[in-house]
Amino acid sequence: MSPSNRLSRRSGFTLLEMMISTVIFGVVGYSVSIAVKLGNDSNSTVMQVARESRAERESVSTLIDDVRMSSNTRITVATDANGNSLVQLQQPIVVAGAFAWGVRDRRLGDDEDAWNREDWTIRYLVDADARLVRRVVDAGGVTQLEDVLGDDLLDEGGDPGFRMFESGDVWQVDLAVRRGAHGDAVTANEFHIRTRN
Repeated sequence: MSPSNRLSRRSGFTLLEMMISTVIFGVVGYSVSIAVKLGNDSNSTVMQVARESRAERESVSTLIDDVRMSSNTRITVATDANGNSLVQLQQPIVVAGAFAWGVRDRRLGDDEDAWNREDWTIRYLVDADARLVRRVVDAGGVTQLEDVLGDDLLDEGGDPGFRMFESGDVWQVDLAVRRGAHGDAVTANEFHIRTRN
């Protein structure tokens, strides 16, 4: 064999070396793709939890604002058949220049007189679809406005998802919401609200 022939046989990779390097490269590539997928899935989960948490805070802020504007003597709480609270309250309003109790909501009309409705009430309840609902109810008991503030308000044990009660000089609100693809996770929050009186 000539020296140039020996040199050409030794340069380059053999088929076995190529196969081993291809397998190693494939395993490394697969591992990297799995790591990237797990990172993306984790990010999606965190973003979903953040969106749900933000939505809960926004819905509860309406309840907090309504309770803060009211008076302890204008808030009544009863319990429904599922153990959830039924909250009814009124806000201080001005009607024809005089102080009164009722509801103030800009969606009720185009001017100050239409926004303030004497003897109307705001009701918070959990409806048949396990949604936390805010209703503006007129003096005759007819619902004029309804807002859905949250859904899945029962925990995995079927315990009440919305409870409100007086605790010392504050109102305590307990909110339990089912989350997750199968409703298997429960987030529970506790809020303390002080009225203006």
